[in-house]
Amino acid sequence: MGATVATAIIARKERDVATQFRLAHAVSAQSAQPRATLRLDPSIAWSRMERDAIIRTAPNGDYWLDEPSWEAFRGLRRRRALIILALVIVAAAVFAVVRRTAA
Repeated sequence: MGATVATAIIARKERDVATQFRLAHAVSAQSAQPRATLRLDPSIAWSRMERDAIIRTAPNGDYWLDEPSWEAFRGLRRRRALIILALVIVAAAVFAVVRRTAA
């Protein structure tokens, strides 16, 4: 359960980071902003997003949010959550059938 909570917190922080970029209109290399302007401190969310090429660095060293990468990342996260949910439902159904036949 702790891992689930941690994952939810990180996901929320990533959404907050993306929102800050959007509010600053830093969504292309041409509109990139310095970190200070974005009012974002280094964080796990920032590091993950930078590693996954969602946050990109412009030639002048400023940062911008790659919207297509962000949307693809969110879609992947959604698909993973649905797969996990489906697996839990299947496991619960199998457990119920096994328990019923054992009784």
